[in-house]
Amino acid sequence: MLRGGVAAIEAIVTERMVYAGEILFHQGESCAAFYYLVEGTVKLCLRLARGERVIEFVSAGNPLGESALFAGEGYPVTAVAIEDSKTLSFPAFPFLRLAQTYPNLALRVLGRVSRQYHRQLNRQVQMVEQSADQKVASYLLDHCIENSYPYCAELPPRRIDLANLLNITPETLCRVVKRFKESGWIECKGNRAILRNPRALRNTLQEPDLEASDARSGVPG
Repeated sequence: MLRGGVAAIEAIVTERMVYAGEILFHQGESCAAFYYLVEGTVKLCLRLARGERVIEFVSAGNPLGESALFAGEGYPVTAVAIEDSKTLSFPAFPFLRLAQTYPNLALRVLGRVSRQYHRQLNRQVQMVEQSADQKVASYLLDHCIENSYPYCAELPPRRIDLANLLNITPETLCRVVKRFKESGWIECKGNRAILRNPRALRNTLQEPDLEASDARSGVPG
């Protein structure tokens, strides 16, 4: 993008802090802005009649709400900070006017939206047939911190949110994590899980459900 485009974007961007528990935007609300997460973690969730369904955790270095920018139907999800977070706010209408002047800007945003949509769709399809063990193993492997060694995965501050995302009960999540720890596959320190045996976690994705068996009786390896 031309230098003038960068300067024009910098002129409309503002910093916004959202604190733990604060809502950044509501599902169905008209898109007033989209955001870039500088620090912290935000969860995206659907507000359903029977409660909340977490669909993704967004970490620093990623945008938020950009899918609503072109849809014209409001934000598809609610964004809630799960820890104190810093964002950059891009107001919708000024940004769209800039996109008319700098078409590559719009293409970049649309490309990001498309990739995010397909990633979420693939994740939901995959989880339908996965066991609880496989869901937890997949999450740990997919959320490894880049260039970390030993391999580490960030965990949400509230385990109930992770259980919600994986569509399992908190009790089941605790049992799976306990079993992984006792097997020496992972070690938990605060909000990080150290992957001591990534190969075993990957192998779990090819094995039957350990929970079901009990009832009847990215990462290099």
